[in-house]
Amino acid sequence: MSLKTATILACFLILLLPSCNNNKPSASTEPEVIRIDPDAKGSKLLPIELKAIVPLETKPECQWSYVADFQYYNDRVYILNNDRSNNPTLFLFEKSGKFIKKTRIGNGPGEVVSPYAFAIDPEDSSVLLYDMMLSAFHVFSQDLVYNRTVKMPRVYTSDFYPLGKDSFLVYHQIFIEENAGVRKYVTYSVYSDNFQVEKHLDVFLYGKQPGYGMTCPFSMCGSDLYFVSPLNYTIYHYQNGQALPAFLIDFGNAAISQQELESKISEAEMYPLFGGDKIFLVSGIYLTNDYLGVHTYYKKKPATFFQYRKTKAVYPLADCVEAGLVPDCRIYGVTEDETFYALAEPKAMIKYQEKTGKMKDVVITENDNPFVILFKIEGK
Repeated sequence: MSLKTATILACFLILLLPSCNNNKPSASTEPEVIRIDPDAKGSKLLPIELKAIVPLETKPECQWSYVADFQYYNDRVYILNNDRSNNPTLFLFEKSGKFIKKTRIGNGPGEVVSPYAFAIDPEDSSVLLYDMMLSAFHVFSQDLVYNRTVKMPRVYTSDFYPLGKDSFLVYHQIFIEENAGVRKYVTYSVYSDNFQVEKHLDVFLYGKQPGYGMTCPFSMCGSDLYFVSPLNYTIYHYQNGQALPAFLIDFGNAAISQQELESKISEAEMYPLFGGDKIFLVSGIYLTNDYLGVHTYYKKKPATFFQYRKTKAVYPLADCVEAGLVPDCRIYGVTEDETFYALAEPKAMIKYQEKTGKMKDVVITENDNPFVILFKIEGK
């Protein structure tokens, strides 16, 4: 089965990564500038250690039309299809790829109506599934055993990260005010006390710019939580209830400038930029002790880049794919032991077989479910 581009992606929940001193910006109030040239010449290969390639079981009861989010947690694979027109479901697989169970659609106990985003609470490993239609969180065990449903005020939620003690960092787009004809939207808010207490962070959109779904808006590094604003190329450090600019991604002339973005005030003007020739958003971030990774779109293709923090050298993941070090895949997050987890479409796996001669004993068809890819990037 073809893996479609996710429109919203849920956060990736990691509790205790190794010390992240290499990825902590300086004490300056100005963000550290990360310069990435997508057109840089010469192959640059990451020291990738491929840990596993896992085919997800394909049968009628565990197929989907759309991947909104994927998380790998405690040797379990969670796949969310939030396509409301085609059986929206959260699926659970073993680390071997064997299908275990899925959520059921309905209005009864343990059933869901419109699952839209999910997260795993690092405090107790429970699965929190946000139901857009019901404006509620369904709480399951990590094996998808239903526990309870918690109703909440109607707060639009694209993605969220549990902060502990009934608090959540929410990525969304909410109109808050209009001044001299300019509409102002907030993109991140902190909610607590069963979503009764609301605090907007200083990360805004202006005009009628739409909020965009992201593959990985949040990333833990040690005990530090980072999140990205899609349209200003800035990665923020969440600290003491504040959004502190930590890194500014500079793509040079390969990206649409902030001035150009600010001139696009309507959705009709903004949406054609998605997947165009120039970069106009950062759609995912991945931080470890040694690397800072970003996902974007360039020249109508998805593109992922890693900066090695000690030398500031930048490595395109595409070079590693071309060299056969890893299949062409979409990264969705990184575990607490700094293992990156990704999904590869069947077509990409067939190309990997042909390029490397590996996995020749595995029969792959284009109608198969995606493959889980697990790999590490060693420090140089």
